[in-house]
Amino acid sequence: MITSQIPQIIEKQYKIIKKISSGGSVGKILIVKDKAGNNRILKYAEWEGIGYNGIPWTEMQAKRLVTLRKVVSQKAKKLLPVIYVTHKEKKLFYFVSEYYDKSVPLSIYYLSYEGEIIKPLLKDINNVLSNLSNYFYSLGKIKAPKNYLKRNYFGRIDYKLELLKQQKGEIYERYFKNKKFTIDEHTYTDISLFFEDLLKRNKVIINGKEFINATILLARIKKNSPELMPGFLPKYTHGDLLLRNVLKLPDGKTVFIDVRGVPLPNNYPSRVCIPYELGKILHSIEMEIIRTNNFKMAAFIKNKNLEFQLFYNLENKNIDAFLKIRQKLPSIFSRNKDLQLNLKEEKKWLEQAYLLEALHFLSDVVNRLEQDKTGYHSIAYYLIGTRLLNTFYRRNRHLFS
Repeated sequence: MITSQIPQIIEKQYKIIKKISSGGSVGKILIVKDKAGNNRILKYAEWEGIGYNGIPWTEMQAKRLVTLRKVVSQKAKKLLPVIYVTHKEKKLFYFVSEYYDKSVPLSIYYLSYEGEIIKPLLKDINNVLSNLSNYFYSLGKIKAPKNYLKRNYFGRIDYKLELLKQQKGEIYERYFKNKKFTIDEHTYTDISLFFEDLLKRNKVIINGKEFINATILLARIKKNSPELMPGFLPKYTHGDLLLRNVLKLPDGKTVFIDVRGVPLPNNYPSRVCIPYELGKILHSIEMEIIRTNNFKMAAFIKNKNLEFQLFYNLENKNIDAFLKIRQKLPSIFSRNKDLQLNLKEEKKWLEQAYLLEALHFLSDVVNRLEQDKTGYHSIAYYLIGTRLLNTFYRRNRHLFS
């Protein structure tokens, strides 16, 4: 019997079958049985969350799913879960949606798969791209607002990184306060002080290699970023295209879950460009390695520098395969004719996708504290984001000189 602090109104209306590990938001996910005996998915949130990723995110997500099912073709409706119930009160929002029996998030399915995974996973990703291109992206375009880069690229990063060093408010109380963090013989009285120290440094050393700190590079890139402006925004997208937000069904087909809601509050991106979605797919690979604890990390203070070691568990053949898949993804994007038909106006789509991969890691640093209280996942996200941002900057230095 599950006896967690599930809101009473949910426990009265539904039989709780199972709790599912939540995603990047603070929303909680349950498998429940309704009064008619049907298994359903119930997602709920009880507070505003980190950057509105609680009640506002969950409510807008439900609304977006309803909207999408109204506008897409009959065939495309099968790619989206049905919303049966929504419920809202001051400190609670939940929705009840379709349950897919014996389905597994795409990335988790392949990470635990026994056998060769590179070709089948790339095939599934290719099909996902074609489905989105044919049934969603093709339904219309809107002009990207003038503040798109400021809001959807950089504004969310500035906001999220600032949360890491804030020492007041509900997020600080929940995730940082009185949680000590020790490196060598130096102890930070809470982890926000560690992040404050990390963010103000000019460089970070990872596996013996020196990188310009992400905060420094972000300031440079923001000043000279007009060439990264998307030509348009698709009217309909997934919006949060992590591979764990795609379910693989027993018959091999895939469906989309956890779409991004529209509209969302000002400091959270709502409508997104296609490179934003591609960046999410790229982000999914190393993200899954961290989330499944297939890594080791250590931190040191040497000559007053912060140094880190971050290594992946390559003894697990699927981790090695995931990294190879990450290297192949850009060519999959380039060769998908359906996707490229929708990217004709995006001359720098791949550069944007690489940048957004890095930004997705950096913006999720604080979010990761919801599921990993140690802070190690968050630090790993920051290090990966910093490494990726340095790679992007070196490749595109001509854009920012």
